[in-house]
Amino acid sequence: MYETHPALVIGVSRGRVRVTLFLLGVFGLLLTVGSAVFLVQELLGGRTGVSEYWGFRFPSWLGFAGGVVVGVAVAWDSFATWRAAGPAHGVLDYVLEPTGLRLVHHRRLLRRQELLVERGQHLVLDATLLSSRRGGLERSYRIVVSAPGGSFAFTQDGYIEKLSLAPLEQAARQLGIEVVTTGAATEIQRTAGVV
Repeated sequence: MYETHPALVIGVSRGRVRVTLFLLGVFGLLLTVGSAVFLVQELLGGRTGVSEYWGFRFPSWLGFAGGVVVGVAVAWDSFATWRAAGPAHGVLDYVLEPTGLRLVHHRRLLRRQELLVERGQHLVLDATLLSSRRGGLERSYRIVVSAPGGSFAFTQDGYIEKLSLAPLEQAARQLGIEVVTTGAATEIQRTAGVV
């Protein structure tokens, strides 16, 4: 089997991003464990507390169950993004093959997406801004990766200008593959000297 390399990575501030994501994941785990402990204690304790917020009354175990769900979601998303920000994997990965470059996008709980770009072909990355909230602080992009052999799309949250194509361009250049960016993808960091 061939070795997987990161192709599209989170750029310069990767170390700080990874620490933040790791700490957020730990917070999610602590929220999950704490809520689960109180939920079990509430359900097995024989007495049920009642909470009241904004004029609504509900059993306390319902709040603890919500804490478990939110904690799992935060931990899952944080650790998955932390993994993508690491040196072993990127937002998009590639595998060098005898015929060219196989691009791989790993999706949580779903089958991964793949696209083979043969030697001498061109690869197009197109990005479109899907949503921008909180004055542009939270952004979501749809990135379409296409080549003569097909295409696939995925959604990426964050600042597109913080992403870097340098690893992909270096491998593509060795195989005679031209990497073209269009739309918002033109803001992705590229190797020095490449347009």
